[in-house]
Amino acid sequence: MEEDSVTIVHNYRVFKRRWYFLAFLTLLNISNGANWLSFSTVADHAIEYYKVSSDTINWFSLVFLVCYLPGGPFAAWMIDTVGLAPGSVLGAWLNCVGAGLRLVSVVPAIDDSQRFTVALIGQILCGLSQPLIMMSPTKLAATWFPEGERTTANSIGSLANVLGILLANVLSPAIVHQSSDMFTMLLTYTAPSLLAALMTFGIKESRPPIPVSHASCEEMIMPFFKGIKKLFKSRGYICLVIFFGACLGLFSVLLGLIEQILCGRGYSDQMAGTVGSTMIAVGIVAGVATGLYVDKYKKYIEVVKVYFTMATVGVCAFYIFSSMRDMTVPIILSASMFGFFAQGVYVVCLELGIECTYPVPEASSAGVMMFVGNVQGVVYQLIMQALTKPLSAENELIQTCGNSGQDWTNSVLFLVVIIVVSALNITLFLNTKYKRLADERPASPIPYLPAQGRVWDGDKPPPTPDYGTIRP
Repeated sequence: MEEDSVTIVHNYRVFKRRWYFLAFLTLLNISNGANWLSFSTVADHAIEYYKVSSDTINWFSLVFLVCYLPGGPFAAWMIDTVGLAPGSVLGAWLNCVGAGLRLVSVVPAIDDSQRFTVALIGQILCGLSQPLIMMSPTKLAATWFPEGERTTANSIGSLANVLGILLANVLSPAIVHQSSDMFTMLLTYTAPSLLAALMTFGIKESRPPIPVSHASCEEMIMPFFKGIKKLFKSRGYICLVIFFGACLGLFSVLLGLIEQILCGRGYSDQMAGTVGSTMIAVGIVAGVATGLYVDKYKKYIEVVKVYFTMATVGVCAFYIFSSMRDMTVPIILSASMFGFFAQGVYVVCLELGIECTYPVPEASSAGVMMFVGNVQGVVYQLIMQALTKPLSAENELIQTCGNSGQDWTNSVLFLVVIIVVSALNITLFLNTKYKRLADERPASPIPYLPAQGRVWDGDKPPPTPDYGTIRP
């Protein structure tokens, strides 16, 4: 039923302009993800161009994780207290200015000794924008989308960041064949950052004029700091935070170091880009498909446990094959298996975190989970760099790392231990109630049917909506 671009659902209203907001956040996440790991698959050329060591060049990716430490709590507070629109607009312009500074770093007028510093400052600004950008889709889905569209909308917006990483893995090695190609690469990534910033002029409201659901009304009355305290009273949420954080940190670090891990066994930048790209591409497909499935059947806990287990198998297989030569296809397949299940479970974990802590504001719940994941990512990367050792004489003859080659076998084994422990704990101990779904059970004369996505006309008794398994 349409009334001035408004659809009436469950005595609440859904506005068409939510799709513009989602398109804006999708493009913004794509550009930010591309900015994050644009150097990872061409690390050898970046080392040569900026005249720094491999450990120093790794700060281009690591700084995003570090910036989440102060940026995460601020972003959660701003989005939940000041509003979604101001938070996402600030994130868009920080991301745009950061991308511009990175481009300035390759301008001929800049002295060679200052190039890395200028680029790193730009990367820091992009990193500070990331929490604002990545927390926004969860808030948008909860405040602008009805119950039957929430997980899907969250999947589209959140996984767009991973799509940006995919583009970086494809475009960077395709563009950069020598260090002088850095200007073309950075110009390519600046364009979508600028477009997303310009789209902010169409973002006016943090919330729709009329709530879309009962849950969005409840969330409005929870103060920010009271919500933060309430988060840590849920044992299910604490379990989810710790081990979801481990999976998120592992995925981020593996993507950022993939070129350095593989080049010591003779694999090219293009091969590293292919591994990263396929890992991300299948993850995006899994994320959207899983979002649709969970929107319909509400099997949050079951999906999380199965996906964690399968992601663990993928990492174990990657460890075995990445330590060998001439294993291109097995490496791609094992990395893709990990990517499929790790990214497939990403949004489901965020939604499950909201379910078990409802009515805590969404950005607070998701923000703490992402914050812990980034803290673990920083720790994992530092430990992995410490666990590297010099290449053997045999591998020195085939390595494609230039002068920066190292053996990462022990480092990848460390990741195997982390995800095995995480999967065991998730499988054995994760259990929680679906509080938001229970609160949204039909309580008005015009119930919204999430599985069918339509409005009941009220002419005869409505059927019971299929919410799947809802724990009392």
